[in-house]
Amino acid sequence: MKKKISPYLQVMEYCLSFLKKLSDEEIAKIENGDLVIQFDLIEKKQNLKQKKDSITFSTTEIIDFLNTVGERDEAMKYLDSLFISRLSLEEILRKLDYPHTKKDNLEKLKQKIIEATIGFRLRSEAIQGKSDSSRSDFKDNI
Repeated sequence: MKKKISPYLQVMEYCLSFLKKLSDEEIAKIENGDLVIQFDLIEKKQNLKQKKDSITFSTTEIIDFLNTVGERDEAMKYLDSLFISRLSLEEILRKLDYPHTKKDNLEKLKQKIIEATIGFRLRSEAIQGKSDSSRSDFKDNI
């Protein structure tokens, strides 16, 4: 039967195993002050999923709102005000069935969401001549 290790000792064992993995170069840089060891607390992915589920807004609500917005700038302000994570933006793009890459930054993801909702609608209206009154004047002159 294994003895239960104190949480403090367990943390010290993690630190010790990290230090054992350092190369001679890295140890020399730490001694010179060129490198600093820094510990950050990061939650496990399963905890992140629980937090994601507790978000107050839903992707469908965001998509529905964006479909009612008339201008790209207004939509960008709305997305900026939500402080949405990259995962949420990617989820919105998946629901919109719009392609994206892992290299896309947050700004690019937001632009793609706007293009998939507002840009699509504005282009469609422009092609049909619904939103441009000068287009109807052009037809009258023909």
